[in-house]
This record gives sequence, structure tokens and C-alpha cells, in this order.
Amino acid sequence: MAKRDTPKTSAAKSPVNSPLAMPAAATGASWPDKPSPQAETNAADPPAQDAAAPALEKVPLPPARIATAELPKLEFGIALAGASSMEVARLQWAAVKANFGPLLAGLEPRALSESRSAATHYRLVAGPLPTYTAAEQLCAHMIAAHATCQPVKFTGAPL
Repeated sequence: MAKRDTPKTSAAKSPVNSPLAMPAAATGASWPDKPSPQAETNAADPPAQDAAAPALEKVPLPPARIATAELPKLEFGIALAGASSMEVARLQWAAVKANFGPLLAGLEPRALSESRSAATHYRLVAGPLPTYTAAEQLCAHMIAAHATCQPVKFTGAPL
């Protein structure tokens, strides 16, 4: 028997006609199962920079803590009495100091001026105390002894 030569037409032999065999640039599509060149780099490697891109310099971070000299120190005091003049405020401080000397040890007096209805009044403030809680505790002792007291910000003119 004689062999017959028949041309074999198979899609496998003709890659030009198959859309799957065409390169991605010709079809305009990318291969979904092929990783991008950037994905092939090792995750531990730093990212590559373009030659045209400026190099990033490492800038040191500012310190986490802020110097205490930059922030104003907030001090607290206790308001003890009201007065119509600085002289009356000085007399009231002398009286309060005579009655509650041990409780007021180390505190300095100040007079805080307040304008009310075209007149200036003064509030006697003693301090400084480190925290608002310390001012509240001192006021609790003063109130227990039937004195007027209220925690306030430590401000005013020295007596």
C-alpha cells in the first residue's frame, strides 16, 4: 500500500492564525497570568528609582518630646477673697495667713484685677500649685474651716 501524503491542517502548526499565539503587543492585551516586571523583584529589595527621578534624602525626624521651655507652664492657685483695692487685698492676705498659715506655707499672694460696672475690683489669689487637683484639695480644707475658696488659674499682680 502506498502512503498517501495529505496535508495536515492543524491549529497547532499554524500559530499565526491563532489569537492565543499572538504576542501581547499585537493584540493590545497583557498576559493575565504573567507577573509584571516589578512584581518579580524581591520584596526585601528597596524599590528601584528612575534615573530621572530625584533621590529622596533621609531627613531626621524631630524629637518626640517638646522642650518645656517652649510651652508656658500652667500654674493653678486658689481665689480666697474679693477686695475693692490693692491695700484691702493686702490686709485680707494678712488675715487669711494668720488663720490658715500652715495650709498656705510656700504660697505667694497675688491680686487679680477685674472690671465690673465701671469699677475695678480685685480678687486675692494664692499660689502657685502644681495641679488643679492640688488646688481643689487645698480648697476642700479651707471650705471645711468655713473659708471662701475656689481653684483658679494663678495670675495677677504680686502683692
